[in-house]
Amino acid sequence: VGSRMVIIAGGVMMLLMGVFSKIGAVFATIPTPVIGGMFLVMFGVIAAVGISNL
Repeated sequence: VGSRMVIIAGGVMMLLMGVFSKIGAVFATIPTPVIGGMFLVMFGVIAAVGISNL
């Protein structure tokens, strides 16, 4: 990990989503196609990094 601050920020976000239901509800309203698009981009980046390491 290049920066531990990213991990800390992610952990804080997950804690806030779990503790405060209003914050979690905002993320729950994201449409399924948008989530699918985010996953597509994420897996594309992971695949590109994997191929570049060959």
